[in-house]
Amino acid sequence: MTLIELMVAMLVMTTGIVGLVTLMARASQASVGTEDNLRAAMLAADLTSDMWISNVPIPPTLAAWQARVADQTQSGLPNAQGTLVVVNRVATITITWTTTSGAARQYTTDVRLN
Repeated sequence: MTLIELMVAMLVMTTGIVGLVTLMARASQASVGTEDNLRAAMLAADLTSDMWISNVPIPPTLAAWQARVADQTQSGLPNAQGTLVVVNRVATITITWTTTSGAARQYTTDVRLN
């Protein structure tokens, strides 16, 4: 093999390795985003169960739940905020947060109250 062939082979391998590393980084970012969505869904489920247990649209635990959402060590979501809006016994739970990259994210669910 000549030196030029070796250099071309190294270039092809390097390009492949860089592509693989980029793919792995994007997969890791997607995994973190999925975990954040799961955390938000679990927080919304907590409030939903409180509403169903207490059988009132605005549960007495709302302030504690909002504090838990806002506390990153408890919720796992940076700069998070939780809101509850009830109209005609349909509760809309919204959780917003900012990712570490600065992107705003939101999870919303509607709950029918009996």
